[in-house]
Order: sequence, then structure tokens, then C-alpha cells
Amino acid sequence: MFGGGAVATWLTAAASGSRFPIWPAYGFSLVAVIGLYMCFAVLHGWWPARRPRTAAPLPSPSPAIIATARKDQLPHDSAPSSTAIRDLIMEGKAMQARIGDRRGPFTTVPDDLQKSFAAWKTKVSALLASQGAGLLAQFEGRPLQVPFAVPGLAGVIYDKIEQGIRLLEVIKQDLEKR
Repeated sequence: MFGGGAVATWLTAAASGSRFPIWPAYGFSLVAVIGLYMCFAVLHGWWPARRPRTAAPLPSPSPAIIATARKDQLPHDSAPSSTAIRDLIMEGKAMQARIGDRRGPFTTVPDDLQKSFAAWKTKVSALLASQGAGLLAQFEGRPLQVPFAVPGLAGVIYDKIEQGIRLLEVIKQDLEKR
């Protein structure tokens, strides 16, 4: 649109005998070039549309949620083992590594990774359900997003895995304190 305005303005200003100034053509051209650059910047993750390499840090679960979860806990002998939690954390980090920096709005996720994520999510939900309703509700809630970011499916999965890993690490630390 601005490119068309630049051409029309330039033709009008460059015509012989025209008193129309040429500077508006330069303005239209500049806006057109910036717009074209931004089209590719969003797709390729160039500055200023680049997402940070790491997602914004998610806050740790609040003490109230942890206290609620501990109140709702099953008896101590039904608590999950720290090795099971560690395995889920490692599985989540491996899936995050497969996604890597490819979290833009038009990125795709391989089918096997989507299936692995669904299976991991089910295992984490089952583990968190045994730990209390508060932690499970926090895991099932929406993950925090980077402001003004437009994540694609890969970004949503990455953020959800990050949220689950954070909760699992809190439970693991709690088990290690016992």
C-alpha cells in the first residue's frame, strides 16, 4: 500500500513542470521498506519481532497453593518417588530441547512430539492429582506468556512443559526435605 503511494507520489513529483514536492515519496518508501522488513522479521524471528530465547520465568507456586496441596495430600506412603519425578522432569526437558528456538507463530510440531507431550501431560496430571488439587489446578491453568508474543503450537507446548517442570521441581524439593 505504501509502496504504491511512493510510486504514485514519485511519478507526480517527477513529472516535468510539476510543483509537487518529492519528499512525500521518500516517506512512503521508508514506511513501505519497514513494513516489508517486518513481514519477514516476524516469520524468521529477526529483531524487533524476535522472541526471547528463554520464556519469561514462571513464578514458583505460591505458598498458599503448596500448603493447600500438602493438606490435600494422600498419606505419606502413597507419595511418588523422587526418581519418578526426576524422570518426568528429564522427559519434559528433552521435549523442550526438541522444540528449541522454533516457537514462532507459524511453526509446526512433529506428530510424535505431540503424542509424547500428550502422554507426558497425562502422567504429570496423574502425579499432581496425587499431590493435591492446588498443584493440579496450577498445572492445568494457562501458562504465563511473554507480553506481545504470538506463540504458535510449539510455543504453547514449550510453555506448558516449562510450567509442569517447575511444579515437579517444587514437589521434588519437598520430597527431598522429608
